[in-house]
Amino acid sequence: MLKDVRKTIAQYSKPDERFYSTKPFFGQGVDAGFVKALLPKEVGGSDIATLDFALATEELAAVDVNVPTAMLGSGLCIKPVAMFGTEEQKKRFLTDFAEDGTRLGALAFTEVTGGANFDSPDPRFGVNTFATLEGDEWVINGHKHYTTNGTGWDGNNCHLYAVVCRTDPSKNAEESLAVIMVPGATPGVRVTGLLDTAGHRATISPRMAFENVRVPANNILGKPGDGIKIVSTNFAWTAALIGAACVGVMRAAYDHALQFAREDSRSGPHPIIEYPTVGYMLADIKMKIEACRYLTWKACHQHATGQRGPSTSLP
Repeated sequence: MLKDVRKTIAQYSKPDERFYSTKPFFGQGVDAGFVKALLPKEVGGSDIATLDFALATEELAAVDVNVPTAMLGSGLCIKPVAMFGTEEQKKRFLTDFAEDGTRLGALAFTEVTGGANFDSPDPRFGVNTFATLEGDEWVINGHKHYTTNGTGWDGNNCHLYAVVCRTDPSKNAEESLAVIMVPGATPGVRVTGLLDTAGHRATISPRMAFENVRVPANNILGKPGDGIKIVSTNFAWTAALIGAACVGVMRAAYDHALQFAREDSRSGPHPIIEYPTVGYMLADIKMKIEACRYLTWKACHQHATGQRGPSTSLP
């Protein structure tokens, strides 16, 4: 499926064009069931185990990292609703993805000043995207970047955003951090720039502006203050899967190195793999890749069974 991706991407110089060129390959992934795997069964998904999805992620990433990254990017938007949304929210926000899996979702998480301090106990710092409750609507203002999938397939926003924000600038994350779902067609949501990411040559990472964006009050997942649990659980899920993607990339790099060592003699009488230094080095690398794979599987299993990490139940 993905073997032609690199040739397709290589035809384009701009990051948005490279990303848009992957849509047919993303569509093939949809047809194979990868997007429905992210969705709960009650909205038409298959909701496969995280470990099963990791196995598929590794295989895809071993060929090309961009298409599975787009799928995981949608997952970062979908999973908070699947894990923490009400039944009404699941049907309202996720049914569209089951009906047309090529729709893209995005997690609007990273502030333009960085995202590491999202759970800051000091209200002066951390997330600076704010949502103000006015009547029966949240009014959202702020800027995000590294918003994977945020452009959609045509530069006019993706289908849905999960926006990480605070509901009160005077309160810290524990009291006010929230995740609010914002449809991409909502007025005030716009792409303001693109980041050309190294390595992920056909992954789109736009900077997004949310300017007086109005959404219904019931678009919030849980309540203000639940954002820390939602974000942490969401990243625990994707971290395990990114581990699988990394194993896929490492595996591909190792295969290239192994082939080189078998074929190149560096002007000597034997291929360099026959020299102990090279052979032992490759053996050590292979063992580390295998260890990473099994640790990734362990993380996926423990996340699925709830043995580690934040609870997925909201009070």
